[in-house]
Amino acid sequence: MPKSLLLVATLLGGDGPTGVETHFHQIMKEAAASDHETRLVTPYTGHRWGRAPFRPLKHLRNEYARIAYRTGQSLSIQRQLRRLLQSHPGRPVTIYAQCPLTAGAAVAARGAGSALVAMAVHYNISEADEAISRGAARSGGPWARNLLRLEREHLPQVDRIAFVSGYMREIVNARVPAIGQVAQTTLANFTDDPAEFTLPAAGDRDLIAIGTLEPRKNQSFLLNVLAECRRLGKNYTLTLAGAGPDRASLEKHSRSLGLEGQVLFLGFHRRGAALIPRHRVLVHAAKSENCPLIIAEALAHGRPIMAAPVGGIPEMFRDRIEGRYWDLEHPAAAAAALIELLDHGAGYALAATAARQRYDDAFATLRSRWIRFLLPA
Repeated sequence: MPKSLLLVATLLGGDGPTGVETHFHQIMKEAAASDHETRLVTPYTGHRWGRAPFRPLKHLRNEYARIAYRTGQSLSIQRQLRRLLQSHPGRPVTIYAQCPLTAGAAVAARGAGSALVAMAVHYNISEADEAISRGAARSGGPWARNLLRLEREHLPQVDRIAFVSGYMREIVNARVPAIGQVAQTTLANFTDDPAEFTLPAAGDRDLIAIGTLEPRKNQSFLLNVLAECRRLGKNYTLTLAGAGPDRASLEKHSRSLGLEGQVLFLGFHRRGAALIPRHRVLVHAAKSENCPLIIAEALAHGRPIMAAPVGGIPEMFRDRIEGRYWDLEHPAAAAAALIELLDHGAGYALAATAARQRYDDAFATLRSRWIRFLLPA
């Protein structure tokens, strides 16, 4: 019989492009390899009748309707978790929630039982900030207030909290002091080891950015840097892998800068990390970040990184060792730093080797540490 049961509770469907989904699938894979049973619990895995009353609310722009829709999702997850707990009496169980709402559902489903409830903080600054930046919520509006309330109420109720960056651990502890009583750890996102480190081959493309095309990811900055490089006589290629609401405006901006032949809009790619070895540098322009999984994936492949030192990024790679930090307000200076990295052959090789070493030193042992945190013996 498997050692214990790991129930992953999430609002996401489980087959999408997000780093959160990649994270919990890797956790489940590692847990299964350690002889633990795993189940994914989402609003979409429950009985259809339980979701039907809330389905019409999904596409309404009214913030109260969105709150009601998420409440329905939470109730669906709670019912499923309760049934699973009842069907495994006496079995060691961990419920691993991916957000405050699912954490609340997990605590409610457990009741007076002995299941361990853990939660990961994946969001940047707060879920409210993320919703506001996407234009889905108004600052100070009902949904933003609801998201902050859920964090304030549910985080102190869980048994364990994992932060994927020290940056977010400090922010959330300051905002919700009551979690000081909860067992906490800081564990970065981990990724599969490609087990093969090779320098770029002739014909490979230059730059790749992987992520949703949205304002926070700030891909327009990458286009501005590419234009500055072109002004200096360097016609680098850029692959933008990802879909999102900003695609049309980014394509228009690319044309206005005369970059049509240099920029490839690849759209959503289910295995984005597999594209990294065919490029020389991972470029990242997000204005705020917690612990972007794609940076760990680039390090695993031995690819230098260009990114701003925002959020938890400085915890992942170091300036002038595994890549370069750049200033999101100064594309000309960023272009100069990029040219210095790409056109200095020996320096590039050193950065690539350092990137793979950084993965070995800081990320290779994380999978076992995550399992020990979530599934204590």
